[in-house]
Amino acid sequence: MQTSRHFYKLETEGFLRTPSCDGIDYLSMRDYPGQGEALIGWYDAFFDAKPALGEVPPFSVLMSTTPCLAKFQKFLWTSNETFTARLLVRNELADAIPAGTRWRWSFGIHSGWAVAEKPIPAGELADVCGISVELSSFAAPSRPELRFGDNSWRIYVLPRIRVPDPLPEGVLVTSDPAAAAKALAAGGRVIYTGKSAKSDFTTFKPIYWSTGLFETDHKHVGFGAVVDADHPALAPTGCDYWMDEFWRKLFSDGKRSATSHRLEGLPADFRPIITVVPDLHHSYFISPFFEVKVGKGRLIVCGLRIDANSTAARLFKRTLWRYAVSDDFNPKWQVSPEWFTDVFLTRKGPKEKAIKLDADVKDMMNKGKVTP
Repeated sequence: MQTSRHFYKLETEGFLRTPSCDGIDYLSMRDYPGQGEALIGWYDAFFDAKPALGEVPPFSVLMSTTPCLAKFQKFLWTSNETFTARLLVRNELADAIPAGTRWRWSFGIHSGWAVAEKPIPAGELADVCGISVELSSFAAPSRPELRFGDNSWRIYVLPRIRVPDPLPEGVLVTSDPAAAAKALAAGGRVIYTGKSAKSDFTTFKPIYWSTGLFETDHKHVGFGAVVDADHPALAPTGCDYWMDEFWRKLFSDGKRSATSHRLEGLPADFRPIITVVPDLHHSYFISPFFEVKVGKGRLIVCGLRIDANSTAARLFKRTLWRYAVSDDFNPKWQVSPEWFTDVFLTRKGPKEKAIKLDADVKDMMNKGKVTP
């Protein structure tokens, strides 16, 4: 829900920052049971609030008569940079907003007032203030919040990494499952970055509607991910427990998406470091990042785009390398070498067919007579 809400907010604000925008209409903010189900709402099909809704700020902030907006370059910054933003106000009142009207802004310990220097006519968008904050005063990593009026945006301040860490000594980093199996059999430490018998791509953007209506050969497109942000492999990055902007390039670097693996044959209490929330049509237990003990060896499976040109990717890679050589790398769950062979050395079976709907069924769905 958090990832979906984040994208809705970005799209809504993009429209509101457009001077020619005359209004916004949502198709639905509840689960839609009509032309094929779409379980993307903050409310269920009976208009009952979902349990997580209490954690999601209301959209009344954006749908107010004077929504406060911000325009900035990116969500991820480094501590050697200067954060800059333009603060805008949209007037949806029947009358002009008088000159001298002011709105409070804050960013970490910094704060001030944005003041309308001249009246803002009804229906108009006004740039009321620019802010500039040196980020060297912030801890890195940290997640300061930019607040303007009732609206807010979370920004990452990450350390600048000029020179990447060398490959971790005593750890095999490989996409070759045979090489990984040999190292694990010898009791080694392995970071495996390749594929498995049941792996597929996972994108950063969540499902917008329904894979029952939009045919896809990729089963691991989901509704975001649950992140164990306190795990020692992730805690130094300062990331949060859900798939926010920190993970954008790590899941989709513009060339390809992250590789997730279907997890089967593991202990019932097994929990990955990152768990993708799957679509109900392909309700698999899947993960792009997890760890296990394999016989006497220790294994991290990482399908994330760790070589992406991203501040977050560079920090994640450094953290992963350092974790892999530390005493903290001691996975809780044990599996057999045979499990690794079955999952990673077995040739991939016949590709599963994507959901296909024939023309007659699609026509009936469009008329609202059936759901898939």
